[in-house]
Amino acid sequence: MRLCMLLSQLISVQQASLWTNFPTVNTLICSVKATIERYKKANSDTSNTGTVAEVNAQHYQQESAKLRQTISSLQNSNR
Repeated sequence: MRLCMLLSQLISVQQASLWTNFPTVNTLICSVKATIERYKKANSDTSNTGTVAEVNAQHYQQESAKLRQTISSLQNSNR
């Protein structure tokens, strides 16, 4: 949260200073803005599917089940 506040302050400084004359700083500021927007969007997107970790765990459980089934099928066909 503190990092987000510092980045927001950096953006406001950029808008009112000489930093706009330097393209690399502008690129950095745009990147920071995009990162803040992604952070805000990710935090505002709360749904019933659970956290990202839960979704990832569920995905990998499904993938491992598919792979176990494929391995079993291949082992049976090689007998």
